[in-house]
Amino acid sequence: QDNSFNGNIPDGVKDMTELREMNLSKNQLHGPIPTELGEAKKLEVIELQHNVLEGSVPSELAGLQSLKTLHVEGNLLLGEVPDGLCQNVESGVLSSFTSDCAHTDEPGQHIVCSCCTKCFEPA
Repeated sequence: QDNSFNGNIPDGVKDMTELREMNLSKNQLHGPIPTELGEAKKLEVIELQHNVLEGSVPSELAGLQSLKTLHVEGNLLLGEVPDGLCQNVESGVLSSFTSDCAHTDEPGQHIVCSCCTKCFEPA
């Protein structure tokens, strides 16, 4: 957290097979959230809030059955949250899921999240 990291999140994170917590919050990371994160099966916590990440929340994260915390607010993410992640929230697997959720009808201008445990207003 707050390490002045910049650039993309490396795809090689999938090779960290024992990784349980990833806190890369409050940096200058940009680009998409790598779909390869879905291959790090022991991840319990992903904290990516307050970066400059773009794109959407990857559906591959729904396959992380150990994931209890996912925080992605304070980025430039767009689109709908994948159904699988919402199913994980509803089943109690994913207990803390925070994101920016604007209250607007403008398509593509915010994250559409019907299952976030806490929504923040985008800046």
